[in-house]
Amino acid sequence: MDNDLTHLTLDESFNVIYHHPAIRESYPGLLRRGFFKDLLHGCSPEDFRRPVRLNTDLSGSAPISLIFVRSEEGINCIVAKNKIHGPSNAQRNLQYQMREPISGIFALLPVIADNINKSDSNKAVANLQAIYGQSYKLLRSVSNISMASNIFSGAVLRKETCDFSELVSELCESVKLVVRNINIECTAEKNLYIYANYQMICCAFLNLISNSVNYKNDRDVHIKVTLTKKDSMAVLTYSDNSKGIKDDYLPFVFRPYFSKDPYNDGESDPSLGMGLFIAKAAFEQAGGNILLTSKFGQGVKYTISLPLDNAGGQILESSKADFLLNKYSDLFIQLCDCRQLPGL
Repeated sequence: MDNDLTHLTLDESFNVIYHHPAIRESYPGLLRRGFFKDLLHGCSPEDFRRPVRLNTDLSGSAPISLIFVRSEEGINCIVAKNKIHGPSNAQRNLQYQMREPISGIFALLPVIADNINKSDSNKAVANLQAIYGQSYKLLRSVSNISMASNIFSGAVLRKETCDFSELVSELCESVKLVVRNINIECTAEKNLYIYANYQMICCAFLNLISNSVNYKNDRDVHIKVTLTKKDSMAVLTYSDNSKGIKDDYLPFVFRPYFSKDPYNDGESDPSLGMGLFIAKAAFEQAGGNILLTSKFGQGVKYTISLPLDNAGGQILESSKADFLLNKYSDLFIQLCDCRQLPGL
């Protein structure tokens, strides 16, 4: 089925005013009365002045993507087959990522009580800090699961014009202040603006850094970031000196819930497996893409291309204060395994 022909057109109220004949045969659920009104509840036609991709499941058919874009005829909706890989590792990863910090918290609570009863304040403070760290791990898991849920459900996320140059620069400077033994070289051309969901782009970039730190070699982490303009695109290159990724894993790293099996190679405990999945979705929802290359033992390199936004209007800016003064900012949540905790 040709995806260029498999499309519908909606009016301003999200009613179907035209559909390709193949829609009724393959995706009749799309023609149910009120389907698009329910799906796009809270949206306006202006939200689709740029292409927006939504993932959805239809009863009796495979998962699909719906790509919306406004045109003179109305709102065009192109139907694309969407292979969403089943969460084969989800149960194992979720169980570990949720149970491990909860178990740590409950194990430390009676120890703290005993320390207090014995007036051993130093041990009590140390144990409180440990609980603090475990709580951040839970917060990160909940945050990433919530973000992934929005991606799976095809939720339409708020987009804004962001100063991408400033966001990248300020995040790099902030990371250097809270993560030990890390060297980030950042060169960013100024005044490069993108139209994106700010939080998702922020989390996407921090997930790249988190991977660099958590999979480091036996030396300090070195990251090089370059942001330049190329034609109508903002091009971000990111490289590190981490362990890199084995060839066997490369085809799967962007899949949800994919994590190296520690019981297979003994390298590390399983992560939730959502970091690169969220990063890829964030950049794609901003109309861009991410390319990953790696050679095991020699680090990784990401090349991210995002369309520039020159529409003008209000621009969302960033500063180190946004990340450092808020103890629940994405900086502290996404890097909770590898950075200094903010004060209690």
